[in-house]
Amino acid sequence: MNTPDWISQAFKTIDAQDSKAFAALFDETGEFRFANASSVVGPAAVEQAVAGFFGSIGTLFVVLLGSVVASDTVSSS
Repeated sequence: MNTPDWISQAFKTIDAQDSKAFAALFDETGEFRFANASSVVGPAAVEQAVAGFFGSIGTLFVVLLGSVVASDTVSSS
């Protein structure tokens, strides 16, 4: 199964630690959840949560193993 381009682009923004570009992928009702953290909703909350995570680490490199897209939900590993 091919990974949709927009999912690959989302992971590129994560590799770049660009919280603003990542948050721009969400609309006001978009929900983001990372691991066991609480979900956040909307671009501003997503940007704040992701920026906080990026600020807590040195570097990051993501290897996308796969994604499942079902209706309006995406799960990636």
